[in-house]
Amino acid sequence: MLDIKQIRENPDLFKAGIAKKNINADLIDQIIDLDEKKRKLITDTEQVRAEKNKASKEVPNLAGNEKEKILTEMKKLSDDLKKQEEDLKKIEKDYQSTMNQLPNPAHESVPAGESDEENVVIR
Repeated sequence: MLDIKQIRENPDLFKAGIAKKNINADLIDQIIDLDEKKRKLITDTEQVRAEKNKASKEVPNLAGNEKEKILTEMKKLSDDLKKQEEDLKKIEKDYQSTMNQLPNPAHESVPAGESDEENVVIR
């Protein structure tokens, strides 16, 4: 599999390389978009987990209304976390599927062509 960091840093190089293989260059844009969404969702999920862990540590030290308020907040955080994890699984599945469609880009010395008949025989 290709390195997403390389794709992020050199999208035009990858677009040109796969265009020689007659594959739509929009695939690179889709991969970059899915990667951005995935990375943002991972960050958001980690923040919710941190908030939930922080609230969990506060609960034993509280009593009465404050404890109920924190427990209600933790319930909301748990629901948010569950939704974000589901969204993350879907994005990761789409990301993997799209990455699996991406071939290695053709070398810059390879001539572009519609079919195998246009290949240049070197030896």
